[in-house]
Amino acid sequence: MRIDANLVLYETAAISLQPGGTHPQASLAPPLGTPQRAQFYKWLMWPTNTLQATLILYFYPERWGDTPAAVAQVKAHAEAKIGGLLDQLDAELARHGGPWLLGDAFSALDP
Repeated sequence: MRIDANLVLYETAAISLQPGGTHPQASLAPPLGTPQRAQFYKWLMWPTNTLQATLILYFYPERWGDTPAAVAQVKAHAEAKIGGLLDQLDAELARHGGPWLLGDAFSALDP
């Protein structure tokens, strides 16, 4: 993502954090040092470090198996894990009853 002529960012977390740092009035993240900010960090990293890693196994199982049986087994294990991960995300959304991942307030996590 090109921010300006001198700054190009990649990685979801970096792209998500940048607007909140340059436009704090937008309240795209909870205040620093709060428990809510810790939750924000957790959920910012979770999609790419946990869910996406498992989705890669599911969509590209041939990268981890040398035989059709091994590929099928990798895909099956990934599929089983994805269901639990999506349940985890659903539970978090339901836990606080708000329309956004952190509750009532839209944040950089939601897009």
